[in-house]
Amino acid sequence: MKRARISVDRINTFREGWQLPVTGADASIEPNNKSVREGDYELRVMSGEKHPHDHDSFCTVHGVEPLTVVDGEIKWPPHGRDKTPESEWAPGVDIGLYDVVVIKGHRYGEHPYSAFGAFVQNGEVITEESLDDRLKSEEITHVDVDGWAGDFCSGDTALDSAKLGYKTRFLAAFSPCIAEESWLEMKAKLEAAGVEIVEEAI
Repeated sequence: MKRARISVDRINTFREGWQLPVTGADASIEPNNKSVREGDYELRVMSGEKHPHDHDSFCTVHGVEPLTVVDGEIKWPPHGRDKTPESEWAPGVDIGLYDVVVIKGHRYGEHPYSAFGAFVQNGEVITEESLDDRLKSEEITHVDVDGWAGDFCSGDTALDSAKLGYKTRFLAAFSPCIAEESWLEMKAKLEAAGVEIVEEAI
């Protein structure tokens, strides 16, 4: 058994007071650092977002109100824009704990919530190596997922992990959500997919 930890999108844009605030985001940083540091992992991965400033997921690009659904996709307020503080790691996140950084949403028409839609960053270059490519090359069999927000990006990451055949745990204690209703929907999906939901800190 080889286990990986995937921490999802701990960037400024999801902090309280920023573009897509997740209540409890800042409070989860240090407990998560401790868990990542002390956990028995062969590989530690952090995902982030670096959106073009005219990204297709932005409501402003389509001239609609935030959270309007266009062609089946939610259009969000501009967030996580590349080369701005929005896409930088949140203060206190110990990025040095991680072996690999993967970036998603850096192409105009792609807005994956899941870190499995992300690609390995090598220095300043985003490569064509996907997260799944890297996990397979490291012979990972088990995956623990945490991050922001539990009802969207980190939850979707756990779902994709299970679909791809990894034995998956979702660390809810480190994964605050945007809303209770959407968390309950995500929780039901995770349970149906066979993901183990861990409510207490590990």
